[in-house]
Amino acid sequence: MPRREWIHEGSALHRCELRGHHAELDLGRAIHRDHPAGVQQPFTATATFSDGTVEDVSTAVTWSTSNVAVASVVASGVVKGKQAGSVTVTATFQDISGAAQLGVTPATAVSLSIDPATASLSMGTTGACSAYATFSDGSKHDVTASAAWSSSDTSVATVSGGTISAVGKGAAVVSASFSGVGASAPVSVTDAVLQSIAVYPGASSFATGTATTLVAVGSYSDQSTRTLTADVVWASDDAAVSISTSGGQTTASGQQQGSSHVTATFSGITSPPVTLVVTSATLVSLAVTPSTVSVPAGLTQQLAATGTFSDGTTQDLTAQAAWSSSGAQVAAVSNAPGSAGQVTAVQAGSAVVTATRRSRRCWVARRAASRTGKRRSRPRC
Repeated sequence: MPRREWIHEGSALHRCELRGHHAELDLGRAIHRDHPAGVQQPFTATATFSDGTVEDVSTAVTWSTSNVAVASVVASGVVKGKQAGSVTVTATFQDISGAAQLGVTPATAVSLSIDPATASLSMGTTGACSAYATFSDGSKHDVTASAAWSSSDTSVATVSGGTISAVGKGAAVVSASFSGVGASAPVSVTDAVLQSIAVYPGASSFATGTATTLVAVGSYSDQSTRTLTADVVWASDDAAVSISTSGGQTTASGQQQGSSHVTATFSGITSPPVTLVVTSATLVSLAVTPSTVSVPAGLTQQLAATGTFSDGTTQDLTAQAAWSSSGAQVAAVSNAPGSAGQVTAVQAGSAVVTATRRSRRCWVARRAASRTGKRRSRPRC
């Protein structure tokens, strides 16, 4: 419960007000408003302190009505008329009370309407609608919280308290009923919409002359995610990093020492920038893993090339290395984007697969056989 006097030294509550729709009630001032039975009427309690500060204390006060048979009130200050009559609604906060008169009439609901009359939502999103009842005395009231809500197809849209949740693509009808009258509104649910994009670099720091992969993932309104790497428009704000896409794979290449902010844009949505740092480190050694393999003819094995740099960092250079085989008729190795370093065992025999980056070279012994063999040697770099 808020206690302003704990924050403002010497401040104490000296007045309490009650506010309902279109009215402000000071302590001791009574305002009489008529509402049909069955309609909920929210009240707000506002405390004004001696230092001039004002605070909403609706959830901190104690609410009550003078006659629960005529109207009841819940802890949040919502009063519901039950039968014709008049009651006093009271809020008490720190021993100070505010009161208002509420009249409940016997007027009956004669029609109901839903606003908006139609709704269109994307999968995974929600929308709010309200129900308004027109009564026999000509008055019109919001009965959203009191109405009973339903959907003609819950696999498309569900509704609760006037909040529509778009579940699946299609069409449904949302209905509300109150005191014997009802209304309905058509709802259409369209495909999920893109809400955000995130960029994931293979490495946030890499050496000049090397590169790292970039992946863009989109998050949609239905909580699904999709890889958008090949669909987005990439941007780098500094010449230190250039971006290229080939074979469905996007890479950021270090052109010179420095840093750059990289973003991805698609369907009007731009990702938060990702900072890539290009260092001046030089390649010291190159290692290929696994060191020795033996695979049946006709199958494949992915190899990886890892570089160690002068600053002690390591980097995956698989996609940037030049791969070769001493016996392509036994084991062929790919240099294609997306499959670089992938070895295909062609026929029984042995071959040495080599990865080269600048002046660094590393090889791995390769045996293709009709069945798995044993490790033969270690890579030489």
